[in-house]
Amino acid sequence: MYDLPKLDRLLTAEDFAPWVGRMFTLASDPEPVAIQLIRITPRMASSLAHRAAFSLFFRSRPEVLLIDGLYAVRCGRFGPLDMHLTAVMSPPGERLYEAVFS
Repeated sequence: MYDLPKLDRLLTAEDFAPWVGRMFTLASDPEPVAIQLIRITPRMASSLAHRAAFSLFFRSRPEVLLIDGLYAVRCGRFGPLDMHLTAVMSPPGERLYEAVFS
């Protein structure tokens, strides 16, 4: 099993690559929610940035509706990592969320 590194440095898109397709658990009320990491997308970065910017895209069941906000995210033994999720335009039958790392 691949473990994300300890947070003694900024995480990169490469750190998350082995986790694409895996289920993550969000701490939410009234109960935890499962979301799947479906892709990693590079973003345009500033020349002053300390790392290459990227976005993580997650999918949830259609009946799950998360409000934009900060969630404690876990996957296996990794976590919690606080991640800000924002709902994005979704195709029928699913819900998509984005977490931006810049």
